[in-house]
Amino acid sequence: MKRLGAVLIVVFLFTGVASLGGWLYSRQALFRVQSIEVRLPEGLLKKSIEESLVAYSGRSMFALKLSELETVLLAHPEVGAARILRRWPNTVTIEAQLKTKAALEFNGKKLWFVDDTGEPISPLTNAEALPLIWGFDKEPVLKAQLLKWIVEARQNDEMLGQLDEITFDEDLVLGFKNLGLRVHIGLKNWPMRWARAKSAFVAMQKQGRLAVVMDASVEGRIFVYESVELHNSQSGLNLRELVRRTRDSRAEAR
Repeated sequence: MKRLGAVLIVVFLFTGVASLGGWLYSRQALFRVQSIEVRLPEGLLKKSIEESLVAYSGRSMFALKLSELETVLLAHPEVGAARILRRWPNTVTIEAQLKTKAALEFNGKKLWFVDDTGEPISPLTNAEALPLIWGFDKEPVLKAQLLKWIVEARQNDEMLGQLDEITFDEDLVLGFKNLGLRVHIGLKNWPMRWARAKSAFVAMQKQGRLAVVMDASVEGRIFVYESVELHNSQSGLNLRELVRRTRDSRAEAR
């Protein structure tokens, strides 16, 4: 009887240990990553992000490093920031904040989207109403400062919403193809200078006059060249001459 009792105790202990092991294993499996939810509209970017995170499926929720996931996400050029959350027991939720597409710029022979710091995001894949920027290869700081202002100002400015081109060649020039207008705004105080040029343009429109080149780059002054000057045989002016006269006028004013 004693031997039988000892055997039963051993069997009971073995069964208990096995059950405990099975329970612990099931708990461990429960707290492993089974789903990674990327909260973005369906598309190539979402698919690309999901593919880059496949290796994290099955990892322990406790050992998972969210900073490591963030690094993987920010490696995607279109992602500017990310919020990553554990949803117990086995789900990871990702909210990706995309960079703002501020303009278009040639990168080699292809057009790329650039963000509001002037950094390239991705090649142009679909037409968007964004201005094309030129001439900033050696002026990255100026480009970033200008784009931050442009992105913010375009949200509440209907006329700036029609901006097609931004060029830099000794001066900053805003081009509006639909309006047939080029506006020189100088290298500082852009909001004030743009407001002055816009006010003058609207006032001229009300008078039935059309400006072609406006120079607001000189503090406290604005030079305006009207469309009639382009076709006036007596003046013999063309667009190149207008640009030259604009620069000459600035030099004299300074």
